[in-house]
Amino acid sequence: MVKSGIVKVLSKRVALLLPLMLGPAQQGGAADEPRGIPVGIFRTKPKMTISSTWEDNIYKSQDNPTGDFIAGIEPEISLVTHWHKDTYHVTWNGKHQNYLNHNLEDRTDHTLSAGAEWSPNRKTVLSLEYQFKDKHDERGAPGTGAVNSATGPNEWFDNTLSASTQFTFGRFRTVLDLKRSYEESQNNDKSIQDHFWDDANITLMYALAPKTKLSVETGLKDITYDSDPSKDSLESRILAGVTWTATAKTEGGIKIGAMHKEMDAEDQPDGNGLTFSSDITWQPLTRSRLHLLASRGFDEGETGSEHFIATDLKLDASHDIRPKIKLKGDLGFNNSDYAGPKNEDLWSAGVGLDYKLPKWFFVTGRLGRSMKRSTEAQADYDSDLLMIALTGSL
Repeated sequence: MVKSGIVKVLSKRVALLLPLMLGPAQQGGAADEPRGIPVGIFRTKPKMTISSTWEDNIYKSQDNPTGDFIAGIEPEISLVTHWHKDTYHVTWNGKHQNYLNHNLEDRTDHTLSAGAEWSPNRKTVLSLEYQFKDKHDERGAPGTGAVNSATGPNEWFDNTLSASTQFTFGRFRTVLDLKRSYEESQNNDKSIQDHFWDDANITLMYALAPKTKLSVETGLKDITYDSDPSKDSLESRILAGVTWTATAKTEGGIKIGAMHKEMDAEDQPDGNGLTFSSDITWQPLTRSRLHLLASRGFDEGETGSEHFIATDLKLDASHDIRPKIKLKGDLGFNNSDYAGPKNEDLWSAGVGLDYKLPKWFFVTGRLGRSMKRSTEAQADYDSDLLMIALTGSL
């Protein structure tokens, strides 16, 4: 009897404490969002993520999987200021991964971007942005070729300068986008892949309704390699699309059209195909959200001289179990269809939880799996990982 009474008391106390541990049932307001810190004319928004991951196949090997613990740290800071209708921003973020037993896999990536947007009048918007990336290939990623565990992952420097202008007249809007990019190798004797490209894109939009716009887009991309002219090419594309907001609880856009790749060298195969891109969000319930990203286009890759068509699909789902607890899931698919006989499929999936701590901190846990199937010998792999991370921002 005494034991039964103690159990009842403990059960009641746990029942009272559990809602406090999980958080209040009311919805959070704008005060729950990080506001940043005033620094002169700017408002700075710092953010930091610390993570620990176990992966059972870090080299993405078919026959000899090797596991390791990976410690990660991802700092980020942005500076933003607004003057009347003008906006200026600078953002830096980094990502360092430290492998417990395989230090050759350690890597540090950086991204720095700076940009401005001006509105000289109600009809015109001008923007300019520069971005620098110091990045490493992910093992087994599309277009990266076979993994050599005796060398570290490939490292690249990317520099991109882009400009955009848009002019609105009544229901019509014209957008001109220009981009100049350069990518160069930093290790592993990959300098033969160094190349730059110029991209020009014109979009004509028509407001069919206040929340629905139709568009026609055309573009050219000229690609030039530093030391291998046989890989130079000119890409062209034309697409038609529609964007909408709050129709049947969805918002987003979709574009679809045709693309062509003409190689400068006569002995290299040209390419043709369907191209598309979409970004759609559906909120069937107040606390549930689905987000679909899809794209299809040419990619250069890093192996041989064959280009390929990359088709990417990514579905993210989330559901607020309580204001402080979010259940999340993701499913991804990538197909790499090369000009030659090579073809690869890469699948990824994951499930996890976000738990919001006081102020602007939250804990994330994720269990993930990826699988690659390729016509290339010894390129298939399966990989599982378990990750836990703490993110804080001000």
